[in-house]
Amino acid sequence: MASMASPSADAPSEYELLRAQNIARNAAKLVGLGLEDATMKKKASPKKKAPKKKASAPVEGERRSKRNRGEAPQYTKEKIDNFGEELDRMAGGCSAKRAFGLANGLANPTQSEQAEEMSEEHKAMMLEVRNDLLAKRASHVAKVETDDEVAWKAEAVGRWGDMVELATPESWQVYVRSRLCTPPPPCPDGVSLLQERYTEDAWHLLVACNLMSRVSSGPVKERCINGFFSRWPTPTAALNANPNEVLPVLESLGLFEGRYRSICDVSHNFLSLPEFECERKGDFKFHGIGEFGVTSFEIWARGLGLTLHPEDRNLASYCDALRRVAKKGGDAGGDAGGGVGGGGSVWQTPAADLSKRAAGAGGVTVKPEPMEESDEEEEEEEE
Repeated sequence: MASMASPSADAPSEYELLRAQNIARNAAKLVGLGLEDATMKKKASPKKKAPKKKASAPVEGERRSKRNRGEAPQYTKEKIDNFGEELDRMAGGCSAKRAFGLANGLANPTQSEQAEEMSEEHKAMMLEVRNDLLAKRASHVAKVETDDEVAWKAEAVGRWGDMVELATPESWQVYVRSRLCTPPPPCPDGVSLLQERYTEDAWHLLVACNLMSRVSSGPVKERCINGFFSRWPTPTAALNANPNEVLPVLESLGLFEGRYRSICDVSHNFLSLPEFECERKGDFKFHGIGEFGVTSFEIWARGLGLTLHPEDRNLASYCDALRRVAKKGGDAGGDAGGGVGGGGSVWQTPAADLSKRAAGAGGVTVKPEPMEESDEEEEEEEE
């Protein structure tokens, strides 16, 4: 038998030959239909992108923009340095904004001198007010020396009026103590806020916070708040007030309807709650008293300034100052353990004179305590 020759390993298989014939036949039909050229074109390979040129470092003393290229710079390095030194020198005796104006010739020297004189007069006035506040606090600081519930109720009536009868507390001592403030002494680190003047009790503090919020003018705040407390020094008097008489006193603050509603809500809860608290939500959330008012309550009514980090810029500065003084070994922290039944000192302010005069003599026996004044000159910053 003749042996069969084995196919070559390089020869195409029957399938490959049949596939090539089908491809050629299909290509011929496409050419006949005019859908494809007779010669197959290979796809062009994508061109390589040219690498980006790295930007050269700017040459000092040359302008880079196309519009001004080649021109001399308007401000040289020496001019900029000299201007910065002049600005720093001027800022040593005035604000940075005014120093910028002086360095650029934008400020009127006469107006600047007048502004400086007014600023000095304001500082002197605030220092006098602060010294008066310290003296009055020293004369009014007191500790209660009795556990007699009858005496405590009489003290409540004497401080806040006969509408305290709205409450039926189990303990009149707790009733009174929960409403008294236990704030730190005036912070001797150059930070002072308007709330410090109204820390006789939580009612004065919260009403003052409500009236001072969203008002930028310090004199307007002081005039309206002091005007209100001089006319209606107790929550009882505030609830009995005629709104038409309150309006002219607070009209300059704006938002009268909301502020007056807050005064009424705070006053009613202050008189009727067996134990007073102020919180951000829940049963102790009062109309018009938000984050600013509650944080002020925690600082000046509960003495928690050392532990707080408020969102409000001025309150945060005050708490930071308290911590700095405490770290140096000062006494700015006050009696942080005060509050209800804490037995700590109750710091009294000029607002205390108003309600005490309205309440008259009598009530719980008190004993004044001396308070050390700070010798450091402080400029009052108002919230």
